[in-house]
Amino acid sequence: MQELIGYRKFPTAVDAEIVAEQLRVHGITCYVVKLQAKLAAIYIGTEYTEPFELQIPQERFRQANQILFSEAAANMQEVDPHHPLLALNDDELRSVISKPDEWGPENYAVAIALLKNRGINISEVQLGQMQEARINTLAERKRISGYVLFIGYACVFMPFWLNGLHYYHNAKMLPVWYFPGFFGMIIGAVIISAKTTLPDGRRISTFDNSTVRHGIAILGMNILAWIINALFLAFIVL
Repeated sequence: MQELIGYRKFPTAVDAEIVAEQLRVHGITCYVVKLQAKLAAIYIGTEYTEPFELQIPQERFRQANQILFSEAAANMQEVDPHHPLLALNDDELRSVISKPDEWGPENYAVAIALLKNRGINISEVQLGQMQEARINTLAERKRISGYVLFIGYACVFMPFWLNGLHYYHNAKMLPVWYFPGFFGMIIGAVIISAKTTLPDGRRISTFDNSTVRHGIAILGMNILAWIINALFLAFIVL
């Protein structure tokens, strides 16, 4: 069975199914899923505003793009007179065309129709160049905030500090070691495993090499701290 990955996100399941049916007609396997909040989205600073995702095989992304964007052709007679893109200037419409993954096939088609109506024709070569530049921009790997890295590293020491604090006040060691170290492990694991899917179907690491190295260090150090503290607690209890 082919592995399905996220192709586009939608505000409702109905919107996702409409596009899915367009692709199924052309023999593309589609599946609509409801997204759950991910820690990676929290760390990057974004949240899902469109909770439904259409998933298709990775190797069919380019074909799906060709199908949807070719079938979405529009002319000025079909454009709603109150369409929000009518208020955009030429440069803003070019920006819409350069980001088809963000604006979707319908807005993409309307932007091309509006520019054509204003006497501006965008050639297929230009469209290809704009979309290639867009993919290159999306392929730039992110660097996570220093605040998140600080929390990840701080979690290494938190179990020892909390146990020492409880020991000082309560004259006994309390089992509070597990949560901080575990949270640090989650941060490291998310940094290492986070992936971004490009419009052409390629999946790349979300974070740059420097951030990934920090993620590996945070994960390893928190695992080690967790084990040491657990052994230390076991020794004290015994």
